Amino acid sequence: SVQKQPGANTLELTREIDRTLEHTDQLNDAKILDLYQRYVVGALEKSLYAGRTELLEVLETVDNSVEGAATTTTKFDSRLGDFASSMDDNLDAQKVKEQVSSLQSDVSDVKGSMQVLRENLEAHRTEINRLTSELSQAREQARIDALSGLLNRRGFDDALEQSIEAFMSN
Repeated sequence: SVQKQPGANTLELTREIDRTLEHTDQLNDAKILDLYQRYVVGALEKSLYAGRTELLEVLETVDNSVEGAATTTTKFDSRLGDFASSMDDNLDAQKVKEQVSSLQSDVSDVKGSMQVLRENLEAHRTEINRLTSELSQAREQARIDALSGLLNRRGFDDALEQSIEAFMSN
């Protein structure tokens, strides 16, 4: 999973705020910005980066599966071409049986390759859905202040933009 244990960042942030307040009576703007960068933005960036990396790995695996299937079908196409060119007016029954048996084996290879591709795509569809959900959660978290649970500046700007667009479309 991309995210840490739920609340871990909030707990660490709370502890650091408490330590800071033990030494001084207030948090200054520089300290608040530092805490925000380390505990809020930093965690979200890590989450987004990890999700992006996992998604790229999934895509690479799917690409390899597709490449394997393409190689198998190219081989089959070549065998079909060989079979067609070997056919002449003097058809030998044994030769035809051997060619057909070889083609059946190639068809079986293509079917197997397509089944592996289908299974990989299905497995990765589930993984992509999970990653999409995690990235969506990370985007939503980027809009909400971790301490207050209210929209932060980014969330406020997004909500304002949506309201303006809704107003303009009416």
